[in-house]
Amino acid sequence: MTVETTVNGSATSPNCVREPYAISTQGEHILGVGSMMSLHWFPELDFGVYPVVASEEPYDQAYFDKYVQMAKTEQGQTITAKRVELVNQFHTGRIVDIGVGSGAFVDAHGMAFGFDINPVAVEYLKKHDKYVPFPGLLDEKQTRFEAISMWDVLEHLRYPGKYLRWASRFVFLSIPIFENAENAVRSRHFRKNEHRWYFTRSSLKAFMAEYGFRCVHEEHEPETGRESVFRFVFERTADG
Repeated sequence: MTVETTVNGSATSPNCVREPYAISTQGEHILGVGSMMSLHWFPELDFGVYPVVASEEPYDQAYFDKYVQMAKTEQGQTITAKRVELVNQFHTGRIVDIGVGSGAFVDAHGMAFGFDINPVAVEYLKKHDKYVPFPGLLDEKQTRFEAISMWDVLEHLRYPGKYLRWASRFVFLSIPIFENAENAVRSRHFRKNEHRWYFTRSSLKAFMAEYGFRCVHEEHEPETGRESVFRFVFERTADG
């Protein structure tokens, strides 16, 4: 797999830490550099981008069914329980889960609702009165959600920032963390039809800081055997 290192004034300017994740000209620029279907690593920003082709994304019935089966396993049940436990340490009340997979976290939490782009997941959420038409439900003048979760989701999103803006206090997420570009492309988490963003720990925190969040908790997932996956809690300190 090809890894290309990209350095140019626009892509590595201080204000560009957040722009790859926003709906913006610079965001389109960075997404566009991967036209040769290789992982592009930005050393000054310490993250990588892979140009996932939207038509190749696998979000359908088979994808939903796969996660239903995974959630039923001992490992899947442990992962869900740990996520609920982590949220309950910091937040009580309603939470909106972005990218629900099989809906396991929404079902287990009790006060969770969800948003997804997979039509099968949307149907499931609507059937259980748990669907939030996010973010179209809100505009800039309306109240944000106090907490959102992104369990193994942020790395999939073309523009994660448009979702993060709607969290008024907490963002809970799990995500693969990499040491460098070589580590990323050799990882089992390098998925060319799903994962766009490849973060180190420092670049994830820098990205979240640009949206007004600071990391208040992080932990590895050793109890689940998931290679290089970490759970994080971010709390808003400023508008982003």
